[in-house]
Amino acid sequence: MAEGGDYGSLKEKRLQCLHCKTQFDEESHTPRVLPCLHTFCSTCLEKLLKNNLLTCPRCHNKSKTTDESLETYQIDFTRKDLVSFYKKFCQSSKVECDMCDENKAEFWCHDCENFLCGGCIKSHERNKKWRTHKVVSINEIKDPSHFQHEVLCRRDGHKNKPLEVYCNGDSCKKAVCATCWMVDHSDTTGHTPTDIKAQFEEERDSLLVKAEKLNEKQVQITRLQKRIDGEAYDVKKQTISAEFEISSFFNQSIKLLEKRRDELLETNSAGFLNLAPVINQRFEDLNQAKYDEAPRVGSQIGFSNVTTGADLRILKGKNLQKMIKHHAEISATNAYPPNTEIVLVKTRGNKTLEVTLKDFKENIINDSSLRVSAVLKDKSSGDVTEIRFTSMGNGRLKSLQSIKDLDVYIHILVNKKHFTEEVKIESLKCVTGNPEEETDNLDENDLFGEEKELTDSEEEWDFSSEYADDINHENKAMSSTTDGEICSILIDGFCESKITENDVRDYFSNKDLSGGSTVKEIDINIDEGWCVVVFTNSQAVKDVCIRRHKLKDHDINVKAHDPKGQIAPKVKVISNLDENKLAFITASNISKNVLETRLSIFSAKIDWSSVKPDKRSLEIASNLTSDMKDFQKKARVWGIHIEREVLQFFETLLVKEYKIDPNQWDLIKKSVHPVDVQDREKAMITINGNRFSIVVVGYRIPYKSLVNHINLLTDSVTVRERLENHEIRLLSVGNVMESIRNEYTSIKIVPDFANGNIDYSGTAAIVASAKQRISDTLKTKVTLVVKDIENERFQFFQRKPVQKELEKELKDRGIKCAVEFEKHNKIIIYAFSKTEGEKAVKAVKASTAKVDVEKETPLGELDNELQEVRKKKGNTVEVRISDSRIIIYAIPQSTVDAISDHIKLFVRYPHGSVRCTTHFCTETGQTITTLLGDITDLDADVLVCSSDKNLKLGIGVGHDLVQKGGDKIKLECNTYLQSKPMKELDKDEVFCSSSGKLTNFRMVVHIPGEKWENVKESNENDGKKNFIKLITSSLEKAEEKKSKSIAMPALCCGNNEYPVKKSTDWIVEALSMYLKRTGSKTSIQKIYLCDKNPSAVDNFVKKLKTLYVLVYNRDKQQI
Repeated sequence: MAEGGDYGSLKEKRLQCLHCKTQFDEESHTPRVLPCLHTFCSTCLEKLLKNNLLTCPRCHNKSKTTDESLETYQIDFTRKDLVSFYKKFCQSSKVECDMCDENKAEFWCHDCENFLCGGCIKSHERNKKWRTHKVVSINEIKDPSHFQHEVLCRRDGHKNKPLEVYCNGDSCKKAVCATCWMVDHSDTTGHTPTDIKAQFEEERDSLLVKAEKLNEKQVQITRLQKRIDGEAYDVKKQTISAEFEISSFFNQSIKLLEKRRDELLETNSAGFLNLAPVINQRFEDLNQAKYDEAPRVGSQIGFSNVTTGADLRILKGKNLQKMIKHHAEISATNAYPPNTEIVLVKTRGNKTLEVTLKDFKENIINDSSLRVSAVLKDKSSGDVTEIRFTSMGNGRLKSLQSIKDLDVYIHILVNKKHFTEEVKIESLKCVTGNPEEETDNLDENDLFGEEKELTDSEEEWDFSSEYADDINHENKAMSSTTDGEICSILIDGFCESKITENDVRDYFSNKDLSGGSTVKEIDINIDEGWCVVVFTNSQAVKDVCIRRHKLKDHDINVKAHDPKGQIAPKVKVISNLDENKLAFITASNISKNVLETRLSIFSAKIDWSSVKPDKRSLEIASNLTSDMKDFQKKARVWGIHIEREVLQFFETLLVKEYKIDPNQWDLIKKSVHPVDVQDREKAMITINGNRFSIVVVGYRIPYKSLVNHINLLTDSVTVRERLENHEIRLLSVGNVMESIRNEYTSIKIVPDFANGNIDYSGTAAIVASAKQRISDTLKTKVTLVVKDIENERFQFFQRKPVQKELEKELKDRGIKCAVEFEKHNKIIIYAFSKTEGEKAVKAVKASTAKVDVEKETPLGELDNELQEVRKKKGNTVEVRISDSRIIIYAIPQSTVDAISDHIKLFVRYPHGSVRCTTHFCTETGQTITTLLGDITDLDADVLVCSSDKNLKLGIGVGHDLVQKGGDKIKLECNTYLQSKPMKELDKDEVFCSSSGKLTNFRMVVHIPGEKWENVKESNENDGKKNFIKLITSSLEKAEEKKSKSIAMPALCCGNNEYPVKKSTDWIVEALSMYLKRTGSKTSIQKIYLCDKNPSAVDNFVKKLKTLYVLVYNRDKQQI
């Protein structure tokens, strides 16, 4: 049976350990239940159990065990049964017989716990022991109940005995086997046997009752949680709505103030011109006066703040505009001192106020542009009202309202600004007025009367002219004739067509086609599918309306249009919106809800399913109907209100886009992903990999929190970190800082070795990542200590030149480590791996060599030689004699080896038959030594000797070789030549013989050489190639014998008469080519170039200097 259906979820929820997600089994992953009822496998529990205390990884509940054993926690047999069922019926397509392992199983034995095929079931039934077993067909198995494991006693000696009795004693309360009952529970004191099935039913029923109570409690908690979630949602919604209201108010206030500022700068020149004569006169008076104790000109110019009571509605609609306009005005008359006259006039029982405006010279101000009013305040009740005035001519103004109460205070306003001090009305001068001048007074309810309250939705509508000005078709010349006849038509029905304004104009200007005439103006709205056409006369409207019309194969409806009427708007499209804000709103249910609520006030709705943020537009449908109150007015300003509400809501949101350097993108993105957006309904982070940008959008408080967090990642910072000196050096040699710089080109990492600091400069996230990488790298640091170093050797290491040489040696060998020299003769090595550290330890230990002094060695000459070594190498070498032994301390190892070899050869040849001249070191670790003397006296594994094709050893090295090695060498050569058909060596062939009596060599390689005259005559390049090939063959022969050292002179310079320079240069080139090819893999580690001819030795040295590092050289005069 294949895995499918609900088996996948069954495996995930019931059959896997909650911690490691491994399927339970009978062995290492046995399911065990904790006191908190969470089930985990035994492997995880063993890891979690520490000091007899186990913490549940799911709910963090702690439980104690009696010992470090898991026996305290019961096995979950239910899960074991499920696992058995799952393995047999869910994981395999075929259930095989457990007895024959061949046929498909058809039956299940509950007692044996085996699957049986048709053949095996017969054998099973014939067996007397198994006849009583319960066997069922596989087709009858529908659930895991058939795989229940029988719970057996786990006590030693009672294995495989079922638990049959339940001890109900107060101290027991557990199921036991029959043997346990007889041994430990048969005493009736404190032990009560109970039928295990009856006890099971009782415990089950008790748990079911408790579970039911818990379920009821869970239902109550769920209801409470839903209520809390609902209230939290409402709070979020109200918060966003409040933020929208506040932001809208202040944004609108700022815009209106800026608009008023511009108006004042452009249009208020007349007011200041009116003020100019007064200011000029005042300046003249001041210039003529000796002292002016109270100059007041201009003291009142500025912004003033007049409150008209606790009117909360001033924050909304046209009241806001009035307030802003009122507070932003600057009047030229503010410069006048308060010499204005206010009198109380009694006329036929009515009391009115009469005001005469005067300047500081008592001249009457007769300016019809001034708007004069007065504020009356009842200080006992706190009521405040404003009364208006009408002009009586010659600077006199009379109030339009009558005054009923004289126990109030008054001050005059000019252009809504303070103009007089506050005075009590009953203290004013009272006169009798002329009845002929009396004007109609307003109702006394207008004085201190309460204004009519408007509903929120009614108050939001503003039908002022400012909004009407923004509607295109409202201000166009779509009017009737002077006698009131209609001159315009309304067309609709072409929403899906591609009709243009020109199409409409051409059609209705053609009298034959449409019955129209000259078209004066057209207002067309393609989106809503309507158009208004204005003719020059009303007769065209009548002629057009009696016909049927078809334009561009589309039937269109035409009717007379009354410009005083208003069409119900259908759709308002608001474009050029911020796509990031739009994407956020569409993803935030609360934001959509708040905006929908705002728009519903104006009978509008949004179909969010059609909104696409990348289109940067919103399509808003209208719900206005002609039967609504004030339909004509609302239809006129509907689009303006909708656009205002949407734009103000968008202004409530804040957005910031971070452009990230592509080189830093991966790290910044990785750092931003874990940023916790606590309330995704109020703020959002968008990561755009195509544009390498991170966008934060949301409401002010969560937005600022996220921006601050992103700033911490993207801002440029400079950070200094304190580290140990050896840590900085280890990071430097390990190229850790260089690797970070290469990965993030914008970061600067500057190590300060002197003060133990590292300075980081760059983007905060990059700096944080760099610091973390350095910290993680330093955690891998290993420390190795070299102890018990001799005092003389440790003092040698404490020399600064030696430490620099050691650092250079480690670097050249690619060993990344830092070395510290501590007290008590300890050297501490820090590295990023134990292998690297051990290499460094080996390099430190290799800084010492010891050479035994032979008795024959003249000590005076030896001392002079050692002095020469010290002179040559300075403080980087220490050489001394101790107990007939020369001890050498040097860095690097190549220097140690070179000096050691040099002194060994000096000691080996006390009479100077062979003397070293130079020591070179190759890149792959071999040493090349040049010597002056008899090459046959050297100690080496292989000697290379040149002769001719007939192996004649008569002169030069061949002669010395036969003299010291005996005739055996010559005999071997002749024997080999006799085996050759031509009785001579081939041109490119080498022959290897023994060294005869010369025990200081193991083998001699003979190479045939041509006469130099023949080489020159044929082709020198070919001769060179053959010569190099012979040298290479010699090295290969030595390699075959695993030889470690080889010696050769300037070959073919004797009988073959090769030029010394040619021979030495070609030998060195052959060596270089071979070593480059074999590298450190070759067994040859030491190469000696020795010749009796000083010129040959000098030529060897010159060529070697062009290819290798000179480790040590000896002055010629001392050789």
